[in-house]
Amino acid sequence: MLLETLQRASQDVLGTLTVEPERVSASDAAKVFGVLNDLERAVVAGKTLFAGRAADAGVWREQGHKSADPLKPPTIT
Repeated sequence: MLLETLQRASQDVLGTLTVEPERVSASDAAKVFGVLNDLERAVVAGKTLFAGRAADAGVWREQGHKSADPLKPPTIT
């Protein structure tokens, strides 16, 4: 259920980004930008939340990585 919901949401977002920015008013573009910022924060939070559990699956090993580090979000200093 979670995976399907996220996949649909991803498809919806990607599908809406086919519009040319010049066809959107500056005011609406600013609102779109704000919503995309919110989505970006949610995606980073979700990746952080699931990174450890995803590493447990060993996919990183199958992809030829030496550790699960590619699954971990970057550390901000």
